[in-house]
Amino acid sequence: MASDRKQYLGIDLLRFAAAALVTVYHLTFWVTYFPTGMSAKVAITPIPATLISPYMEFGWIGVQIFFVISGFVIAFSAAQASASQFLKSRLLRLAPAVWILAPLSAVALVTTHALSTKATVAILLKSLAFFPFSPWVDSVYWTLGIEISFYAMVFVLLIAGLMRFFEHVMSAVGLISLIYWIASLWLNEPHNRLFELALIEHGCFFALGTFLWLVSARGVTNWRLVMIGLSIAAAMIEIPYEVHERALKTGSPGHILPPIIVWGSLVAFMVASILLPAVNKSLAPWSVALRKLGLMTYPLYLGHNVLGAALLGGLARLGFTGLLPLVGVAALSAGLAYIVAVILEPRLRTWLSRTFDAATDLVTILVARKGAAQH
Repeated sequence: MASDRKQYLGIDLLRFAAAALVTVYHLTFWVTYFPTGMSAKVAITPIPATLISPYMEFGWIGVQIFFVISGFVIAFSAAQASASQFLKSRLLRLAPAVWILAPLSAVALVTTHALSTKATVAILLKSLAFFPFSPWVDSVYWTLGIEISFYAMVFVLLIAGLMRFFEHVMSAVGLISLIYWIASLWLNEPHNRLFELALIEHGCFFALGTFLWLVSARGVTNWRLVMIGLSIAAAMIEIPYEVHERALKTGSPGHILPPIIVWGSLVAFMVASILLPAVNKSLAPWSVALRKLGLMTYPLYLGHNVLGAALLGGLARLGFTGLLPLVGVAALSAGLAYIVAVILEPRLRTWLSRTFDAATDLVTILVARKGAAQH
């Protein structure tokens, strides 16, 4: 498995770049220009715009990069795993960071009086249980339900022994997403949480990642190239819609080209890191550091928004504004992500792995006994 990971060193770098985009976006643009949002509420004090704030309007595009990466990585992982192994790997990947960081976000909500203690406890329990509907302790948790929907679809295929149809299923996911976004050109408000969870809105990104893996692992076919093109076409409709939706919330100009250029550039880098050995060879000397950056991505994503906004607000009340406190809070967010990824997560993951194995063994014994009793 370690050798397989080295083939995709660029993915770890891309993950961190996407998380950095989202982090800077929330700490510069969102907390300032969306005063009714949760991050602005925990900041208490209005956060003045910095020199770079107006230019980070597109940073949310990191999430769409995450979805493409997820399509690639999950396709890669599922091809080598049983249903039980896949379920275990996803549980160990998702749960520890949430169980560590969600309580910290809850503390920030209570101490800043953004929510009452009772309300905070309720949404904390929802967040810890991965409840797919808002509110959560941090708005960034909205993506977790979508990721879990994708994992659940793959898990069903694995447990049913139908992974040979995975390409067909992902073709359907991508095509449905494209049809939805074409139809949205004539609809006033296509956004819908149920559509998100059904992979209708963001299925084009997962499909793109999946077909990039299929091309790299199983070869080029005309249909795979067509699906890559159609997935990109759907993305070119989804991204402008997202720009428009966020512009309505923040009063920003809503420039379309920057997020498209950034997304396209990062996807191009992903393709190069997957298909061109020279790219991975050039990254090889930094493989250990890149792996750590990849591991830091998820806790950085979960921990930067509410916690970072609370810190920015506290510094603003002390008279510290501008780029310096922003850099300090971003560095603290990265430091917390490192501690979670390198120290805390592995310990919780070890316990969770043992618990999962014990539960699996117990289920196997009970099923065997039931079968024996029936005979």
